[in-house]
Amino acid sequence: MANASGSSRLYQQIRMSGNSRAHLGDTYHYGPSEDQHILESILETLYYPEMKIRSRNVSDASTDTFEWIYEEGTLRRHDEKGNQKYSGRWESAYEEDQVARSGFATNFRNWLEAADDRVFWITGKPGSGKSTLMKFLRDHESTDASLRKWTDGHRLLVADHFFWLPGDTLQNSVEGLLRALLHDVLKCLSTDLSSARTICGPKRWSLEGSRRSWSLRELKAMIMRIRSATDLRVFFFIDVLDECSPKHSHGQLIDLLLDCSKLPNSKLCISSRSWEDLKVRLNDCLSIELDTLTRLDMLIHADDRLVRATFGQTMDPSAQFEIEELVKALTDRAYGVFLWVELMLREMEVEIRKRRGLQNLRNILEDFPLGLDEYFAKFVYERISKASGNISDTASVLKLASLLHEAKGSMRTASFIPFWLLSNGAYCSSTNYPTSETAKLSEGDVETMLSQTRAFLHESCNDLLVLSNNRNFSRPVYDYIMALPEKILLDEKCPTRFKNTNTLFPDRQQRLICMNFLARTTAVSVGPMLFSGPSRCEITSRLNIASNTKKHAKVSH
Repeated sequence: MANASGSSRLYQQIRMSGNSRAHLGDTYHYGPSEDQHILESILETLYYPEMKIRSRNVSDASTDTFEWIYEEGTLRRHDEKGNQKYSGRWESAYEEDQVARSGFATNFRNWLEAADDRVFWITGKPGSGKSTLMKFLRDHESTDASLRKWTDGHRLLVADHFFWLPGDTLQNSVEGLLRALLHDVLKCLSTDLSSARTICGPKRWSLEGSRRSWSLRELKAMIMRIRSATDLRVFFFIDVLDECSPKHSHGQLIDLLLDCSKLPNSKLCISSRSWEDLKVRLNDCLSIELDTLTRLDMLIHADDRLVRATFGQTMDPSAQFEIEELVKALTDRAYGVFLWVELMLREMEVEIRKRRGLQNLRNILEDFPLGLDEYFAKFVYERISKASGNISDTASVLKLASLLHEAKGSMRTASFIPFWLLSNGAYCSSTNYPTSETAKLSEGDVETMLSQTRAFLHESCNDLLVLSNNRNFSRPVYDYIMALPEKILLDEKCPTRFKNTNTLFPDRQQRLICMNFLARTTAVSVGPMLFSGPSRCEITSRLNIASNTKKHAKVSH
C-alpha cells in the first residue's frame, strides 16, 4: 500500500482541525514521552492531504433546511423575532411529507440514543442532497447531544469519511476510508495513550513500527480492535459508499461495514445511492429515502433565492403570491433532486438580472428539461453537436477535464494551467505554448491568468465547470460526460492532440515548461503547489463541476 506520510514539519504545518467531538488541539508535540512520539508518527503515516477536502467542499445546508430533523419534523414558520416566514398552505399541500419527515426525525433521534441498532442508512437519487445532509448531521450540536445519551458516560469519538469518485485514489478507496477513520479516532487519544496503544496493537506501537507503510489487513485489524477499547464509544459517518472504487471492491467494503456494525461500542451512519447489494446485506438496518422528504426544504431554498433576487423585502403581496406559485411549481418538477433545483434557479437568476418579468420565469420553467439526464443532454450534447466548425470549446474543456481526471502523476495535479493553455489556443498551434522566458510569472500575472481562465470556462460551460482550489467533479455531471456516446462526441469535436495527456504537448521540452510553469513564481512548494504571496491563495485549482455557491442545499449528490 502507498505510504502517503509527509515529514513531521509538513504535518505540523498542515494542522488538520478534524471533526471529532473529543478534539483537543492541532499540535501533536505533547512532550518527551516515547508513546506520544509513537502516536504522532502513526498519525503522520495515516494522514494524506486530500483526507478532508471533499467534506469541506460539500455545500452547507441552506438556512432553515434540515432543521426539522431536530424540531419534531415541523417547518419553522417564524423567525427569531416572531415574524411569519412561510405560507401555511405549503405545509397543507405537503401533508404526507410532513408525516414522513416527522417519522424520520423521531426514528433518527431515537436511533442515535439507542444502545442496540448499529447502522442507519440514508439513500436517495443522484443530486438529492445526501452529502449535505450527512455534513449537517455530523456538525449539528443536537447530534452530539443525542449521542451522549448513547455513550452513557463513556468517551465519545466521532470519525468521518466522504468518498469522492472523481478525486484521488485515497479519496475513493477502502484504504483511504480506513486511514481517515483511524486518523480521526487516534487524533483524539493524545491523553488516552492506553486506548491508542490497544487500537494500534503491539507490532505498530514502537518507534520503528510506527513509520511502516500500511496494509489493508493491518488497517482492518486496527478498526476491529476498537472493540477492546471498552471506555470508548465511536460513531462513524461514511458518505456516498457507492463512490468507492474500483467496483470490484464493493463487496469488500460491505464486508467491512458489516464487521464494524458488530462492534459493541460503535455505530455507523452511512449514505449512498440506491444499492441493491447493500440493501440485501443490511436488510435489518434503519433507512430512509431522502428525496421523499425534502420538498419543503426545496420550497424554502427556492423561495429565499428568488425573493432576494427579485424584489427583496419590497415585494408587493400579489408579486409574493406569484413567486410562491412559481416556487411550488418548480419544486413539484424537481422530484426530490436538489441539484436540478439549483440549476433551475441559476437560469432564473440570470433572467432576473436582465430585469425580465415573472411571466418570463414561468416560461423558463416550462421549457427547462425534466431530470438531470435531459438537462445534461440539452446543455452538453446539443451544444457540442451544434457547434460550428470541427472544434467546440465546450467539448474541448470537458475532454480535457476527463483526461486530467484519468491522468497519473504530475499531470493529475497540474493546476489550472492546462485550461489556460486551452483558452490561448496552445493545443491547436505550437506557437501559443509558453517558452522558458514567458513562463516567468509574477503574482499579478497568475491572478490575471486565473481570471482569464475562469471567464473562458464560464463562456464554454456556463458554470458547470469552474476553477476552485481543489479538484471536484459533481458526480452526476461526471457520470454523464464519461458515458460512451458523449465521450465519442467529445473526441469528434476536440483537437487531435486530445487522445491522452501524453499527446497534449508536442515535445518533451514544452511539456516540462508547462508542468513547471508555476515553479517560476516567487515560491511554490513541491507536490500540491501553493502560491506563496500575500493572499496565500491555493492555485492548484482543479475542476469543480456544479455549484460554487456557499449557501444552498446539496448540489453534488
